[in-house]
Amino acid sequence: MSAQSKPSVTFAESINIKARRVGEYTQQMYPDLVLADHVGYPCKPGETGEYSFLLGPLDTRAWWQKPFIRRRLRPLIGRLYFRGDHVQATHKKWVLEIYGRNHVERLKALAEDLVGKFEVEIHVRLASEETHWEWSDLR
Repeated sequence: MSAQSKPSVTFAESINIKARRVGEYTQQMYPDLVLADHVGYPCKPGETGEYSFLLGPLDTRAWWQKPFIRRRLRPLIGRLYFRGDHVQATHKKWVLEIYGRNHVERLKALAEDLVGKFEVEIHVRLASEETHWEWSDLR
C-alpha cells in the first residue's frame, strides 16, 4: 500500500454543535438581534437546525415577573437554516431567509460575518417583502 492510498481520519463538528456556537456568537456580537425558534418564540443558543431573528431587546425577566399586559410584538426579520431539504440547506451551505426588504442590508452583513467566522457558504434570499412578527407561524 502506497503512502497516497493510506486511509485517513477526518474530523467535523455536528451541524447542531456549530448551530449552538453560531447562536452564542450572534448574541454576543449582535445584541439587537434576539434568537427565536421556528415559530418566532425567543430562545437561547442550542443545538438546532435553524434560528429565527427578532429585532429588539430580550426580556430576561421570569414569566411570573412580567406584567399581564399586552405588549407590542417584535419584528421577526429572518431565519437561518443550518440544514433542511425544503430550503436546500446543508452542513456547508446554509440558507438565510429575510422577511422585509428593509432588513436585507442588516442581515446580509450578519451573513458575511458568519461566513468568515464559520467558514461556510450562506445563500441569502428575500422570502417576503413584508416583515413577519414574533410568535407567528411562518410554515
